[in-house]
Order: sequence, then structure tokens, then C-alpha cells
Amino acid sequence: MFEPRDQINYRYEVQKKLGRGAFGVVIRCFDHKNMEPVALKILKNWKKLHKQGKIEIKILETLRDKDHDNCKNIVRIKDSFTFRSHVFISFEMLSINLY
Repeated sequence: MFEPRDQINYRYEVQKKLGRGAFGVVIRCFDHKNMEPVALKILKNWKKLHKQGKIEIKILETLRDKDHDNCKNIVRIKDSFTFRSHVFISFEMLSINLY
């Protein structure tokens, strides 16, 4: 799908694939706007995953907004967008596997 050094949404530079799941893939990217690494989740281009992705985004934004002090140990959403008909969700880059 995306190769290292590819650009996504004129902002994210692909560095490497982190994992794959039933609903999509997660890649490590460099965010040129905020000058930081992020984990970018790319949902498969399926109609029901678009709807589920929008629900996931709302939940993650609510959790982030309610945790002002960042003390609840919840992965934090940074941004979300649609690009080439895929839903993308960017997260803070963590050093451990969340499995």
C-alpha cells in the first residue's frame, strides 16, 4: 500500500510498517507539521469500516478531551482524516506494543 518515504496527505512521511490487523494496517510516520513521529492507522476502504472508523474517532477524541492531565494511560489520538477513500487515524508514538 504505502512504501517508506511516501507522503500521505502532504504531511506524513511513511517510515515503516508496524503491524497489520483484520481492519487495516498501522505504519510509523513522521509528521512534518508537528515535527514528531506518529503511529498512523489506515482502515481498509470498506463502507462499514468508514462508519466504524468515525465512531472510533469520536470515542478516542472524547477520551482524550476528558483526560486533560494525560494520567489515564489511554493512547492519545492526534488527528484523523480521509485520504484516497481510506480513514486515517494518527496516534502518539508509543514504545511498547499495545497488544
